[in-house]
Amino acid sequence: MIIIAEKIVSGGDSLAKINGKAVFVPQLLPGEKAEIEIVESHKDYDRGKVIKILEKSPVRRDPPCPYYGICGGCNLQIADDEAQKQIRFQILQDCFRRAMRLNDDSPEAEVVYNAKIICGDSWEYRNRFQFHSGGLKRRAQESIVALDDCPIAVAKVRELLKGKKLPERYGRLHVFNGNVAEESEFPTRNSHIREENDDIQETTVDICGKTIHFDVRGFFQSNIGVFQKAIEVIRPIVESYKFTANIELLDMYSGVGTFSALLGDLFTKTTLVEHNRKALRFADKNLAGIPHDVFAMTGEKWIRTQAAQKKYNVVIIDPPRSGIEKPVMAWLCAKQRGNTPDVIFSVSCDPVTHARDASLLTAAGYKLKTLMMLDFYPQTSHIESFAVFEASRSC
Repeated sequence: MIIIAEKIVSGGDSLAKINGKAVFVPQLLPGEKAEIEIVESHKDYDRGKVIKILEKSPVRRDPPCPYYGICGGCNLQIADDEAQKQIRFQILQDCFRRAMRLNDDSPEAEVVYNAKIICGDSWEYRNRFQFHSGGLKRRAQESIVALDDCPIAVAKVRELLKGKKLPERYGRLHVFNGNVAEESEFPTRNSHIREENDDIQETTVDICGKTIHFDVRGFFQSNIGVFQKAIEVIRPIVESYKFTANIELLDMYSGVGTFSALLGDLFTKTTLVEHNRKALRFADKNLAGIPHDVFAMTGEKWIRTQAAQKKYNVVIIDPPRSGIEKPVMAWLCAKQRGNTPDVIFSVSCDPVTHARDASLLTAAGYKLKTLMMLDFYPQTSHIESFAVFEASRSC
């Protein structure tokens, strides 16, 4: 069966059509002609695998990493660095155009069309990893690939791999730069107790002149270089909003409070909402000197508190991959409350759910004013993005 790949979609597979039916095929670039085999058939779409590439894209290259196709990561390194950056950018724009049903002449379409890319190094950029038994998971499998190098890892992590300094016994390893912390693959019976009381594997990193504290085993940014560039772009945008006195910031899904620590000095007070109590312990340390309150609970529980009834001029929201919780979205969009935020700064690690949330916010009266791709993960199809939404007068 012969196809011509049209474009790459979210997740990294190429989209083609066979008699009008969508077929998704990995490891193909837009415009390439290939012989494929259908490996899964569904009512609305099929999945295929490449048998032979008949016409190659001019931007195709031999993958620089010897683990390509074996390791589960870096699925776009078959394209040169500039081409894959544009592929990721096109995926982000397509997601927003489709979810928001944008017409070419709409103001939001212009924002999406003129979206910016914040990028950095294409190799040796990744600070943070989760290794399994000293390696990474195989593509579409649970077995482990033993590594002796990873060219997207920063130099300190590459040194660990090359020197075989990572423990190889079964378990999960959290690595940030040269710091390594082990964690059992299986939770203990009293894991809820262990979370509160086990030894903290603390490390720090300097971002924009600020020292940020966090646990090596907890969530944190994986590309510090691009994250710092993003803050340098985002801060002037925040500063451009000339609010009156008593400006309050809400940091929803705050984690260790990284955004609040770097931007909180622009506000009278900051409120952090985060269900992970350990992360909030670090947030308290990171926001030292910045007036703040913390709420150790989910966003869904927080919106039922008295604190949720007051006015927050600005909301920074960085939800999990699944996007903003429905109750939190309803809270953001509740016109009858009369105190909706003036500005929402939205960060996302999934372009599909980010675009979905954008469509809900704009349907409620917010205006999409800015969109950026945060190019944290070169060589992969993974996309992070940043958007600014302003409340209209009707909100």
